[in-house]
Amino acid sequence: FSSTVNCLNASFTDLSTFLPGQGPVSWLWNFGDFTTSTSPNPTHPYLPGTYTVTLTVTNAAGCQATISKTVVVAPLPTPTVSASPSPACVGQPVQFSASAPNIISWLWNFNDGSTNGSQNPSHSYLNTGTYNCTLTVVDNKGCTNTVPLSLTVNAAPPPAPITWTPALTVCAGTPVLLTAPAGSGYTYLWSTNATTPTLTVTTSGTYSVVVTNANGCTMLPDS
Repeated sequence: FSSTVNCLNASFTDLSTFLPGQGPVSWLWNFGDFTTSTSPNPTHPYLPGTYTVTLTVTNAAGCQATISKTVVVAPLPTPTVSASPSPACVGQPVQFSASAPNIISWLWNFNDGSTNGSQNPSHSYLNTGTYNCTLTVVDNKGCTNTVPLSLTVNAAPPPAPITWTPALTVCAGTPVLLTAPAGSGYTYLWSTNATTPTLTVTTSGTYSVVVTNANGCTMLPDS
């Protein structure tokens, strides 16, 4: 018999030779995975692996012949996938990456209504939540597989400005108190390397602060 493996499916064809009038009237295929078939030319789904397939044919006189062959079923293409950063923040670009040999088609589904056909796309989320992303690939043999990737997206600090007292234009030497937006669990890093919610300055210049919430998401307030 002959066999053809297409991804995880195998097709078998009986090639028995016989004298005229003495051909087989029954077939018994043992697929090597505890399943059988009595079809002359069956097809059979497999899991990846190596299997010993046996065909027994019987003619009308009850005479039998048996042959066995090894069938190798290769795994489906299974790319390695990742997302960075993970977890991510609302509005922050997330870099999705994938690698696998012999892939001719990539399709990411970001689980928010968006898809992308690049191997390593970037995507930003507008809402918090856990997103069950998938990557579907097709290799150069036409075999398809889909792998999952879960990504949690956390809230960023809401936009808010830096406030000041008494004014942004003051006499030389007059202290100005700059106050960053407040929030539970917030940490601060001013352009002066100060880490307090407020900053008192007495020299002219441009001051900024990076506000980070408990989820590690950041915001750069307007002054």
